[in-house]
Amino acid sequence: MIKISLIVCTFVFLKKTIRWVSHAFFCLKQRSWKEEIFVGVPCKIRGKLRSKALRGKEFPQKKVLSLVLCVAVMLSVMVMGAGAAFSDQDKIENTEAVDACSVLNIIGGYPDGSYKPEGNIKRSEITKMICVALNGGEEPTLGTPATPTFSDVRNTPNAAWAEKYIESCVSQGIVSGVGGGRFSPNGNVTASQLSKMLLVSLGYDSDIEGYTGNAWDMNVNVRATQVGLYKGLEGVDVSAALTRDNAAQMVWNALQAKEVKYEYTLVSENGQLVSKPTLVEKDITLLEDKYDATITTGVVTNVDYNSKGYTVQIQTGVDKTNQPIYVNLSKLTNDPTDLVGKSVKAMYKDADEVYGIYVNAENTATVVETTLGDLDLSKSEYKLDGVTYKVKTDDFGAVKAVDALGNPLKNGSSELKTLDAVKTDGTIFSKASKVVLIDNTGDEKIDIAVVTPVAFGEITYLNAKNITVKGVMTNAKVEDCDIYKDAAKGDRVAVVKDTYVADDSTVITKLDSVSGKVDATKTGEARIDGTWYDTAVTVGLDDKGEFFLYNGYIVDVDATGGSIADTAFIISSSTSMDVDGNYQAKVMINGETKVVPIHKDSPVKPTSSAIADKYVTYEVKDGAYKFTEITSSDSGLDEYSAAQVNSYKDGRIYANASGSGDEYLIDDDAVVYVKYNADKYAILSGKDVAGWGDKVKDFNSNKSLVLYKTSDTMKKIAGAFIDLGDEKMPASTVSYGVIVSDVIRATDDKYEFTLWNGTDTIDVVTSDSGFAKFQAVEYVKNSDGTYDIDAAKNGTNNVGAVQGFNLYSIMDHTSTVVQMANDQNTAKNYNLTKDTQIIYVDTSADNVEDICVNGGSIENASPAPEGKYYRNASFVIDSGSDLAFLIVITNTDGAYPGSIKK
Repeated sequence: MIKISLIVCTFVFLKKTIRWVSHAFFCLKQRSWKEEIFVGVPCKIRGKLRSKALRGKEFPQKKVLSLVLCVAVMLSVMVMGAGAAFSDQDKIENTEAVDACSVLNIIGGYPDGSYKPEGNIKRSEITKMICVALNGGEEPTLGTPATPTFSDVRNTPNAAWAEKYIESCVSQGIVSGVGGGRFSPNGNVTASQLSKMLLVSLGYDSDIEGYTGNAWDMNVNVRATQVGLYKGLEGVDVSAALTRDNAAQMVWNALQAKEVKYEYTLVSENGQLVSKPTLVEKDITLLEDKYDATITTGVVTNVDYNSKGYTVQIQTGVDKTNQPIYVNLSKLTNDPTDLVGKSVKAMYKDADEVYGIYVNAENTATVVETTLGDLDLSKSEYKLDGVTYKVKTDDFGAVKAVDALGNPLKNGSSELKTLDAVKTDGTIFSKASKVVLIDNTGDEKIDIAVVTPVAFGEITYLNAKNITVKGVMTNAKVEDCDIYKDAAKGDRVAVVKDTYVADDSTVITKLDSVSGKVDATKTGEARIDGTWYDTAVTVGLDDKGEFFLYNGYIVDVDATGGSIADTAFIISSSTSMDVDGNYQAKVMINGETKVVPIHKDSPVKPTSSAIADKYVTYEVKDGAYKFTEITSSDSGLDEYSAAQVNSYKDGRIYANASGSGDEYLIDDDAVVYVKYNADKYAILSGKDVAGWGDKVKDFNSNKSLVLYKTSDTMKKIAGAFIDLGDEKMPASTVSYGVIVSDVIRATDDKYEFTLWNGTDTIDVVTSDSGFAKFQAVEYVKNSDGTYDIDAAKNGTNNVGAVQGFNLYSIMDHTSTVVQMANDQNTAKNYNLTKDTQIIYVDTSADNVEDICVNGGSIENASPAPEGKYYRNASFVIDSGSDLAFLIVITNTDGAYPGSIKK
C-alpha cells in the first residue's frame, strides 16, 4: 500500500492524467426493491445503469491536470450500479460497506435519493436492518403482541412503523429496553450497543458472554474487536452516537464474520452434574448462512457480453499443475470493464446471481491511467510528477499487456503479449491510446497494463442506417455503434472498435480541436500559438490549420493553410506608432472588438494615412498582427474562394444588386462582419444574417465580400464582410428598447442605465454619451455578448417615450393596423407585422419594475382639453408602412397633450 502522510488532499498540475481508482463496487444484481426503506418512508433508490459500454466514461479529449495525493480519497472513488448510487455518494467514507448493504437490501436511502451518511442511526432503524439481514435481504413476515413490550413504540410518531422489527429483535435477545418499560426508538445507537446486537445475531449468548450487567460494554467490545466488527473503524468512539456510514460498516463486517454456537458438556461441580457451555465457531459466515452468498477473491481476466447480460471471468488462483482456476459469473446488469486486471472481491449466490463485484483495495493499491506514448518502456520506473511507479519485470516493456476486455492484443494473427510488442507497432496502436497500469498483488509494483486501442478518422458518410469513417470503418451499421449526439459528415472522430467494448458496440467520439500555426517543434511535441501538445502524427514547423486532439495528443491534422478563425475586420487604425514601433488597429476578431498592434512587416498597415474597412486574414508574430487583405481574386485561405457580393434576398446572398447573379447560401456558423448606419459595426453569425427576411436588401456598391466553398455546384458562405452603407440593420437582427432608468455617469467615461425591450431588462455599460431616460434606442448584440447601442430614429428624428421625442397619439387600431397622428402628421395607418417589436411602458411610474409593463395592450389615445389628445405612442418604420418598433405608453397621467393635424 502506498503510504502518504498528507492529511489535506493536494491537487497539483501534471503533464499526464493520473486517476487513483478504487472502483470499489459494482452492484450488479437487479433486485425487487421493497417500498419500505431504511427510515420507514416509501421510496425506491434507483441506480444509473450505463446501457453502452463506454457511455458516461468519455475518453478525455484534453489533458486532465490533477493528482490526488490522498489515499482516503482514492478509496472513496466508486463505480456505482443499480441500487447504490446515492446522490450524496461523495460524502460516504465506507463506500464498500454502504454499497454492499444496499445491494443486499439491508439499507436504503431517503426520498430525495440521498443516504445522509453523516446522520446518526436510530434504534428503530437498526432493528429493521438486522431483521432484513437475518432474513436474507427479504422483508420478514412478523407480528406484534397484543400488549406491546414497550410503552413508547406503538403510540410514538415515527416509531410505530418499526414495532414489528423491535419486537422480533427483543424475542431473539438482540435488543432490550432502556429502562422503565421504554425502548427509545428514536434514540441514537452507540458502537457498543450495535456490537452487542450483531454479536447476538452471530450466535453469541448475552448471559453466557456477560453482555448484561455493569461490565457489558467492556465484554462486548473485547469480543467485537476479536470478531472484526470494528474493522475499518479503528479509533471509533464506541460510546458516541454511531453514524449511518459507520453502522453500515459494522453490519458489513458482521456479515463476513463466522457464526458461533454452543456445545454443552455435563460436568460435576460440588457433587452435582451441571451443563457447561463451550463456544464453537461454525464454518459458515452470516452472509453465507442467510444469503447463501459467497465472496471470492481474484483478478478479473476477461469481460464479455451476451443476450443475458455482462459476464466476468475471475482467476482465483492456480491448481497443483500451475493451471489457472477461474470463477465465471454471468447475467451482470452493469458494465464491469473498468475492473479488468484489478484484484476484486465478488459476492454472489450462484454464477448467474451476482450481488456485486468490488475492488480488493488491499491488493489493488495502485492504478495509474496514462497513455501509450508517455511510457519509456526501456526503464523499470515510471516517474510522474514526483511519484515513482515500479514494475516486477526488468522494464515496463516487459509488462504483460491486455486489451480493455482482458483479451490478448493482436496484430493480425500475432499476439502482442507485452507493452514492448504493443508500442513498437504504432500503426496499429496510437500513442494516444489509453493505458491503465495496475498493481493487483498489493506490493506497489505494476503487474499488468490494460490498453484500449483507438483509431482516428473523418466521417465521410452518415445516414440513419450506416456510417463510414475514412480509414477506419466502411458502411457500418449505426445501430451497432455508440455515437455522440449530433454527429455529422466531416467530423473528425476517435473510434474504439467493438473488439474492445464489452457489449460489442463501436464507440465513436468527436475530437476536440485547436486552430492555429505551429510555431515550434521538438521530439514528439509541437507548439501551436504558444501552447505545447504531444504529437501522435507528423506535425511540421509552420504547419497551419486545424489540429485534432485525443488524450492530449495531436492525432489528426487538417492543414488547410488557414481557416475562418484566421479572418478579421479592421475598423480603423492609428497614424502614429506606439513605443514599440507598432501602429494600432481597432479590429473585429475572434468574436470581439479590440485594439491590437500591427506588425511592422504587415502587408496591410498605415502609411501616409489611416486604414479602415479592411477584410483581412491575419497571423500573430512577436505579439503583433500581420494582416493580409482579402480580395475577390485572393482569399488568402487555401480552403476558401472569395467573391464580391451586392445584395441579400430571402436568406441568400447574391453577386449583383436586387437579388440577382450568382447565389450563395449562408452557413449557420459563418462569421459575418457588418457595417451599418454609416459608421456602426457588428459581428453576426450566418444564422443571424440568413434571418434578415425575404425582402431584397442592396449593399453598398462593390464593397462586400464573401468567403465560400463549392460543393456539388452549391456555394456555401463560411465568412463575409457586408457593407450596408447608411442603411440600418435589418429588423430581424436589430432589437429596440426604452431606457427606463436614470443615466448614470461612471468611472472611465462610462455611462450606465437599464434598458427594457418588452421582455427583459438589460443593464448596459457604454462609453457612448447623449442618452436619457425614456429614450428609445436600437441595439445589436454581438457574438461576444457586447451591445452596439444607438438612438432609435424615424428618418432624421429621434423617437422616444417623453415630450420632445417625436410622440404620436393612437387614433384607432385593429389587431394588424395602428392609426397614429400628431400636430405635424395627419392620421395614417401603419402595419403590425410578425417582426414588429412592441414595448409597453408606464412613464408615470417611479421605479423600473413598474415602468416596465409586461402583457400590455394597444389602446387609443385619451382626449385632452381643447380638442387635443394625449400622446401615447412612438415608432420606427421598417419599410413602407410596416412598423419595426412601436412604443405604447400605458398610463397617460401627466402625459403631453397635443393637437392633431387635419
